[in-house]
Amino acid sequence: MSQYYKTDLGIESLKQRSMNLNARQRRLLLLIGTDDFDLLDEQFKHRIAPSEVLSQLIDMGLIVPSIQHPIEIPEPTTLLHTEIKTSLPLQTTNSIQEKLAEPITTTTITPVSSDIAHTHSRATELQHDLDVTLEELNFEQVKHLMAQLLQQNCGLMGKQLMNRILNSHDLRSLKLCQMQWITELQESRIRPHQLNHCLKQINFSLQKLNAS
Repeated sequence: MSQYYKTDLGIESLKQRSMNLNARQRRLLLLIGTDDFDLLDEQFKHRIAPSEVLSQLIDMGLIVPSIQHPIEIPEPTTLLHTEIKTSLPLQTTNSIQEKLAEPITTTTITPVSSDIAHTHSRATELQHDLDVTLEELNFEQVKHLMAQLLQQNCGLMGKQLMNRILNSHDLRSLKLCQMQWITELQESRIRPHQLNHCLKQINFSLQKLNAS
């Protein structure tokens, strides 16, 4: 399933049968991330991948949501040398609540000039400005961030989900909303790098809330 991928724990549990999964959970875990699932029609996909089974696999740390849209990097056309390093969420053996999203780091080097010292200083300045740090949000702040992104990028189409998010009273109900939240924003006009950063921020905050 293209919106999710197996964690190392999910892959290991299939090999060793180390977790007590029912038939529906095991079948869905086997299909996620395979070409076979993409060949199925949409009706059959929804039948074998209902939200409650997806939520169960996420809670057990066997799968995690992924970003579908890649970040587009423009080709250099002048004497500029640009190196972009993007850290996307990695598969871990921990549960989804323990998954930490790494910040995006971007290094930009200015055009080549005779003044090498000035160029190095400018590149260091840009690096400092563009480094992204993740802030630990509380439960209400996470809900309002998710709702705000829906309102800004989905308009009326996201109003129903926005109300569900704002009415969530615990982490479990909020994470059930998160799966649909990711899908709707991926289909909106939001920039991929903005969605990527916000998803990292939310996952980071939810992990801290779960550990507290």
